[in-house]
Amino acid sequence: MNAKVAAALAALPDTRHEDWRYTDLAPLKARAWTDAVVETTVLDLERPAPVTKVVRLGERPNGASLLTHRVVLEANQEATLVLHEIGGDEQSLALHNIEIELAANSALTLYRIQQPGAGASLISRLDARLARDARFTCVGLYAGGALVRNDLNVSLDAPGARAELHGVLAPAGGGHLDVHTRLDHRAPHGTSRETFRCLVPAKAKAIFNGKVIVHADAQKTDSEQHVDSLLLAPGAEVNAKPELQIDADDVKCAHGATCGQLDEDAIYYLRTRGLDLPAARGVLLRTFAHAVLERIAFEPARALAAQVLEQRL
Repeated sequence: MNAKVAAALAALPDTRHEDWRYTDLAPLKARAWTDAVVETTVLDLERPAPVTKVVRLGERPNGASLLTHRVVLEANQEATLVLHEIGGDEQSLALHNIEIELAANSALTLYRIQQPGAGASLISRLDARLARDARFTCVGLYAGGALVRNDLNVSLDAPGARAELHGVLAPAGGGHLDVHTRLDHRAPHGTSRETFRCLVPAKAKAIFNGKVIVHADAQKTDSEQHVDSLLLAPGAEVNAKPELQIDADDVKCAHGATCGQLDEDAIYYLRTRGLDLPAARGVLLRTFAHAVLERIAFEPARALAAQVLEQRL
């Protein structure tokens, strides 16, 4: 295996680390990956129109890849980026890093549609740093694979910065999908919003951990976080934990979580209107997910997300 890929994989934590207790990478670390690709790409977002980038996660059986994408916006620049992260059904491993730097009063909207494939494992990390009055919005459909872990870390470094993270977790049956977010409010008058929804089928496991840290200098912070989960069949498992750590005394912060099953009364109502059981369930599941995915303002990306979601439903 390529030395850089091997080093990156070896450096990942094990289950003794609290944030990784549900994500056991030991089988991936022990596997003899026979091929490796290392790529670093700086994405050019100078055009006003949305830019779409297809990220191939693993095209070779038993192959491993280390992919890095960098985005830098200058002051007052605005851009929209669509990342379609796609893999195959063969066993493969991708380590995907996204590095984002937003200068003063810049704005980046990122739409992520993850479609790793049944045999693909994906470990992804996003790190974003926001300057004064910068705005970052990320809306994602995380469709899962064999084992998928996403870390989204956003640092609001200067006054007036705003970050929004929204997503739908839709693991495959029997798959493992893990999303961890961390928002660091380091300066006054910062704003953050998070909305995540989980659709968990039989024998699948979904984990969401969202941590918001309001540092001592981050007075007047306004932060909200919510995660809702649906368990769709016996054997489905979800671990959802929103967290707040507040070290300032003049803030407005809230968080919450719900977990349940489809409403039988709603299913009954739809069936009395002529829908059979699968169709009634489908209507409710699409409505649940599209409350988040409708935030995708770029129609081709929204259509792609809907198409990938249909494959999960």
